[in-house]
Amino acid sequence: MHRVNIIAEYGNKTEKDIEITVGSLLLVQQDSGSISTLALQPYLITTSNYVKKITASYGSNIAYALLIKNREDVFVTIASDHTDPDAERCNLISGKHTYPKVIARRAWSLDSVEDHWDSVELRNIAIINDEKKTAQQLMGRELPQPSIVLEMIEDTMEEPRNMIIIVERRIMPEDYVSSNYYEISMIDNVSKRSIEHYYWVD
Repeated sequence: MHRVNIIAEYGNKTEKDIEITVGSLLLVQQDSGSISTLALQPYLITTSNYVKKITASYGSNIAYALLIKNREDVFVTIASDHTDPDAERCNLISGKHTYPKVIARRAWSLDSVEDHWDSVELRNIAIINDEKKTAQQLMGRELPQPSIVLEMIEDTMEEPRNMIIIVERRIMPEDYVSSNYYEISMIDNVSKRSIEHYYWVD
C-alpha cells in the first residue's frame, strides 16, 4: 500500500514525524458554488521535487490537501494538482491520472489553523518566460472549508482514515499553469508561519 511521510506541526509548535498509509485519494473540486468529488489512484500522491514530463501538455492548479490518518489526526498542507489539460478535455479521469499530485513534506494539524482558515493564503509561483511569477494566489475562503469537506466525507463513510483529499477550484484546461519549475506555498498570516515546496518538471 502507498505511504507518505510528513513532518507535522501542532499548535504548540511541537513537531512529529507522521506516516500516512494512503488507502484512498480523493479530489474535491469547487465549481460555481457546487462541489464535486473524483476518486483517484492512491499511488498518484507524491512529496517529490521532481515530476517526469511524459506528455506535451501539462500544468498545475494550486490546492490544499487534507491528510487523514484517523479522526483525531487530521493535517493540512499545500498541494499542486499536476495534470494533462489536453487529456482532460477528452476524459477528465484519464487526464488526472497522467501526472502525480504533489504535496509538501510538512503539514499543520488542522485544529491549529481551522479557526482562521479564511486568512490562510495559497500561492503558486512558476518560472514563466524565464522569470519567477506568482501564477496563482488564493485565500482559504475562496476554497471549500476543510470542515465542510470532512462533513461530506463523513456522510459517505463511518470513520475516515488513511486517506488524502486534494481540494481545489475547478479551472478550464487552458488556465492550468504550465512551467518547468513550481514553488507552492501555504501562508498562515495569523500565526506567521508558512509551508513551502518546490518541484521541477523535466
